Amino acid sequence: MPGALLATGGLALLAYSLSGPRVLTAASIAAAAAVLLGLFVLVEARLARAPLLPPRLLRPRPIWLGNLAMLMAGATLNPMWYFLTLSLQHVLGYGPLQTGLAFLPHTLLTILVGLRLTPWLMRRADHRVLIAAGALIGAAGFLWQSRLAPGQDYVTAILGPAMLISLGGGLLNTPLTVTVTSGVPAQDAGAASGLMNTAKQIGGALGLAALVTATAGHNGESGSPAQTQAQELAAGFGQAFVAIAVTLAAVALLAAALPKRPHAAAPRRAGRLAARPLTGPRPVRGQAGSTLSGHLVCLAVSAAAAAGTAGRWSRSSPARSGPCATAGRASTCCFQLRSCRRARHSPPPARPTSRACRPT
Repeated sequence: MPGALLATGGLALLAYSLSGPRVLTAASIAAAAAVLLGLFVLVEARLARAPLLPPRLLRPRPIWLGNLAMLMAGATLNPMWYFLTLSLQHVLGYGPLQTGLAFLPHTLLTILVGLRLTPWLMRRADHRVLIAAGALIGAAGFLWQSRLAPGQDYVTAILGPAMLISLGGGLLNTPLTVTVTSGVPAQDAGAASGLMNTAKQIGGALGLAALVTATAGHNGESGSPAQTQAQELAAGFGQAFVAIAVTLAAVALLAAALPKRPHAAAPRRAGRLAARPLTGPRPVRGQAGSTLSGHLVCLAVSAAAAAGTAGRWSRSSPARSGPCATAGRASTCCFQLRSCRRARHSPPPARPTSRACRPT
């Protein structure tokens, strides 16, 4: 309870210090926030029997650096909806229903990229590459969005930037989430997940407070003509979108500092490692004469070589009687796919045809 109260009070004061009070007042509030957050760290590290945030959780670089990137990403992607809503209504003159429908491409594209494209890419590329690429693509979209002006059509003013922003956000979120939650001990899994969500939400609050304060001078005076007010507001919102783009570029730089995924290079090294002597787990059972089963056996041997698992081949399995399955030590037998395909036209040999392919 003391830790939760200190963290809540400190973060609330920190957000309020960015929301536009005078400089001296803001500095005092920020100092009070720093004191409360410092007390929170002291309580969690020294006094709490069951800390909300175990200090050991912040030691690995992927966790603290990834959560910093998550905080900055939250400071950009969450305030986007606030400024886009005001831009659609006060610059382009959309009504409430039109504004809601105009957001459909953002939502649908982000879901499509996050569910279909990003998981496929995560099996083929390093997470750091996807995080950096998503941040840079999103930054390009926000730079395009900053050129919003009264009288523009929907395609050039909203839909075009939405495609880049949605693609970048969809590529960024999932790899970053995996980075900050992977490799965490089971007893700290809940704390790691809570820290990630807190970083994202607090980033959104701090980012919105800072951006609203930075663009407060472009609010459009009530006595000005409507066209002049719209232009003034568009200039202020454009500054906010440029600041968001710069922050996303900083996220891309942080992604380069994240550690490399340990298993990211395993698929590329599989063929090279398979050329070494190996003993692996049992291959997939099935008919040796089948082309598909032969390929699966070859893939199983390749995965065993890359992972360095232990085990031995046995002579009793029917799936290991084909020409590819007898590659207990020599990889040349396993990775000759022609032999795998040829096996369906001839019955499997009763015993290995050469000493090089003799199972161990």
